Amino acid sequence: MSSEKRIGVLGGTFDPVHHAHLEIAKKAKDSFQLDTVLFVPSFVSPFKQENKVAPPEDRLEMLRLAIKPFSWAQIENYEIKQKGVSYTIKTLRYLKDKVREGSELFFIMGADSYQQFKGWKDYEDILNLCQLVVAERPGTLLEKLQEIPFQTLSIEKMDLASKEIRKKLKEGGDLTPEIPGPVLAYIRLKDLYS
Repeated sequence: MSSEKRIGVLGGTFDPVHHAHLEIAKKAKDSFQLDTVLFVPSFVSPFKQENKVAPPEDRLEMLRLAIKPFSWAQIENYEIKQKGVSYTIKTLRYLKDKVREGSELFFIMGADSYQQFKGWKDYEDILNLCQLVVAERPGTLLEKLQEIPFQTLSIEKMDLASKEIRKKLKEGGDLTPEIPGPVLAYIRLKDLYS
């Protein structure tokens, strides 16, 4: 990582990556004058340990294809390399050590994740390492959790969920509006969600 000062961190399983993920990253970059947005795919999410996900190498390749047009986007595969359950606190500590002194980390999450934030491992320490940026989803009432400050990111078209996309893929539905073309081509090539 070079000498960026303001770095966005967007985690998730990205199973598969879709336009809402990219929209959140773009909006965060513009709204908070971020130099870079790091996409951090989890190996296993602590909240989705029972879920079967696409292999890490496929999720990484889909991410590579999705962010290719954006010079400000990068992939950080720390959680994939660590294997096991991925905890945000460990990732942020790793990133804090890796970035130049004086850099700021902005951890980007959805409103649904923010509502569960007090259940995250060492959540108080997370607040010491970064600023929280919470993307509001349509229809989600964003209630501020006591003593957990955040900055709001308003997203108009956020009504996409990877779960619904996987269901559509299984049923053979049209996903052209929801998934970047190269990602969709890769999914079909690898027959990932059928």
